[in-house]
Amino acid sequence: MTNHTGSSILSDTPKGYVKMMNKEQLTEDKNLTTRLRRIEGQVQGLQRMLDSGRECEEVLTQVMAVRSSLDQVGLLLMERHIERCVLEGLPPDAPTTKALSEALKSWARFGLIPGARADLPASE
Repeated sequence: MTNHTGSSILSDTPKGYVKMMNKEQLTEDKNLTTRLRRIEGQVQGLQRMLDSGRECEEVLTQVMAVRSSLDQVGLLLMERHIERCVLEGLPPDAPTTKALSEALKSWARFGLIPGARADLPASE
């Protein structure tokens, strides 16, 4: 495969990136992009609602919908990070790896709740 300059895409790609680019991951990326475009449309709809003077409750309902959609994108990205970065190199079929994966994913789901554990000190 070549890029627009005629050189090989593989030679222009940072090492390690090609390894990550399999069909499943491209599908995941497309899914995330689709979700983000939908959120973009929702935000534009919010702007139109404000411009047209819609009721506050209607606007707030849509704000909550956008926020929920964005939280879902965050969860998907966190799960991807756990699988691709945090657990990378560990034996995928090992019971400990599976247990750690599930624990981290559960923590991510609960950890994205706004204000949850805000009292924890920042990591250094």
